[in-house]
Amino acid sequence: MMQGNAGQGVAGIPQISVSGGNPAATYRALVSQRDILGVLLPMSIAFSRRISRRSAKVEVVLPPEMSERMAQLERGVESIAIEVERTSEGQRFVTQVLVARSVAREGQADPVLNFNR
Repeated sequence: MMQGNAGQGVAGIPQISVSGGNPAATYRALVSQRDILGVLLPMSIAFSRRISRRSAKVEVVLPPEMSERMAQLERGVESIAIEVERTSEGQRFVTQVLVARSVAREGQADPVLNFNR
């Protein structure tokens, strides 16, 4: 059996009054919650079923013209990718040539240009 703290609160925990209150108000609150749940739950289930049935029936059939245009677009993107690859290979080659030149010229003095003639 606990001794000493009967009827006293614990520090930091708020006390809740457990008096009888108004039973009619409590009953009305419970009934209104039950009624709201009884109306909203079936409505939400029906709405979700309607959405799932509507989305399940959708079938997309592309016309032949559209599939032909998509094929053309795919070929165009592939050719652009090839050109980009060629450009990047060219840039790599030019970079290697410039690095090789700078390594070969290292140690040589740069020419002095005279623009005051």
